[in-house]
Amino acid sequence: MHNLGQSFLLAASFAISQVSALLTAKKDGISNQKESITKLKKTNPMKKTISTIHTISAPSTNVWANISKATGVNEWLPVITACHLDGDKRVCLTEKGEMKETILKVDNTNQVFQYAIDSQPLLPIENVVGTMKVKEDGEQTQLQWDLEFTIKDESLFEMVKQAIEGMYAAGATGLETISKN
Repeated sequence: MHNLGQSFLLAASFAISQVSALLTAKKDGISNQKESITKLKKTNPMKKTISTIHTISAPSTNVWANISKATGVNEWLPVITACHLDGDKRVCLTEKGEMKETILKVDNTNQVFQYAIDSQPLLPIENVVGTMKVKEDGEQTQLQWDLEFTIKDESLFEMVKQAIEGMYAAGATGLETISKN
């Protein structure tokens, strides 16, 4: 299972680097073109949703406990290197910098965890809200992990989608690993 998680992490890291390279190329390509810059500024951000479902071979109570505590994300999501809480604010560190979040909901009854990403250095998206829903499925757990966001450059959506799906798959694998006991 560990190799599978590493594969997902490599795929997500590759997709993130491809998006970063494309953004740099686009910025370089339009830096001297006044007309293109004007068009880019007038572009309305497109609202998008990515929904993923993961089957985790671990008890739902353990999976929920690891998600709902809001700290320790670095224990199960490989892109995060450290994480700490200050009230309803969560700061996660990545290799590319700080990700600042606001915890919006921790619903223990329905096992729903929701957060807003206030700032992040990984992807060209804004107005980000993530929702994680945990459901018992026999001896396994179903994790639905959704992300709503806006993206200014529609042409980057497929690469962003691949990066997010890869990160979330790696996160589900990590949650499975630490939730088995």
